[in-house]
Amino acid sequence: MINFNERISILIKPTNNCNLQCSYCFNNKEYTTIMTLTTLENICNLVFPIKRKINLIFHGGEPLLWGYSTFFSALKLIDEYVSKFNVTINKSIQTNLSLIDEKYIELFKKYKVRIGTSFDGISNNHLTRKNTKIYLDNYKLLLENNLTSGAICVISKMNIN
Repeated sequence: MINFNERISILIKPTNNCNLQCSYCFNNKEYTTIMTLTTLENICNLVFPIKRKINLIFHGGEPLLWGYSTFFSALKLIDEYVSKFNVTINKSIQTNLSLIDEKYIELFKKYKVRIGTSFDGISNNHLTRKNTKIYLDNYKLLLENNLTSGAICVISKMNIN
């Protein structure tokens, strides 16, 4: 039987800001605060001692706006807590893929971060994100590096037909 008291899922939002500024997005486009590593460490100090199974999801805005060096430090910190408290962890990120590159891919492979993407299908380039070529090129980069990804799509009156 599953003991739900030993599990937790945490949504980490390094920023609400996003580089795409999609017209339908619910994020406050004026809120540009970036989460500090101290805040992440506080979260780890609260959760890791009391939970055995942790799902950590980096979300946003666009979480890659946190920057490579901060992500590297964050993932290193998280792995230190995993070792210290002997927990099982699943790490993932939800990204629009516009900022991902080989350096991020290597980092996410090293720290076993699963990648989820956001793509609005055939209306992506015309009505919403306007980054289809970048998205497809970077998605291909994921596949070339043996990283698979799921995608979410916003369905609205703008693209339902």
